[in-house]
Amino acid sequence: MDYIDKQANAIALGANVITHGKKVILEIPTRGLWQLSTNPQVAQCLMERVNSAEFKRFLDLNYSGVVFSKPKFEQNKIVIIGMKSDMSHRFGSFDPRSEWHR
Repeated sequence: MDYIDKQANAIALGANVITHGKKVILEIPTRGLWQLSTNPQVAQCLMERVNSAEFKRFLDLNYSGVVFSKPKFEQNKIVIIGMKSDMSHRFGSFDPRSEWHR
C-alpha cells in the first residue's frame, strides 16, 4: 500500500452520514484534520473509491430504498446525496432513475 492509499484510508475514517427526513447525505472528507489543504492525489483516490462498483454495492446493501446522486467535490469533501424512495420495489443505488448511471 502506497502513501496515497494510506492517507486516503486515514481520512476516510472521518466520513459522516447525515439524515434529514427522506434525505441521506454522505460526506467523505478529502483532507485530514491535521492537514491545511486537500492533497489532489488523495482526493482523486477517494473519488475513484466512491465511484467503484464495490462502493455502489455497499450503498445498495446498507441503504436499500435510497437513490443516490453522483458523488460531487465540495470544499475539502466529497458529497453524495440520497433520497429515500416511496417505490414498493427495491433498487437502491442501482436504481435506473439515479443520476449515478447518467
